[in-house]
Amino acid sequence: MVSHDGNSNIEEKPLTDWLRRQGHDDKLINRLLFELNKAAALRGSKTLYDANREVYGLLRYGVKVRPAIRCRSIVRRAEPCMTTSRGSSVSMI
Repeated sequence: MVSHDGNSNIEEKPLTDWLRRQGHDDKLINRLLFELNKAAALRGSKTLYDANREVYGLLRYGVKVRPAIRCRSIVRRAEPCMTTSRGSSVSMI
């Protein structure tokens, strides 16, 4: 029997390393991990079947995440914006 320290449904370290080698930046990787963990979480009336189906869909078809862009506010300080004209999809296939 194999035991992992910090056992989790998603092995973030190997996934993060692989995504970095694919050229994705850390902000995008963090957003991807957030979406995967959110899909894997069992909350409310969500069953294990529903969670597995949702995670499989993300792994198979890609996680739709957008990198945050910088914009100028009225007081001329940079703050993150959540919209962009180009979206990114991180696919793990």
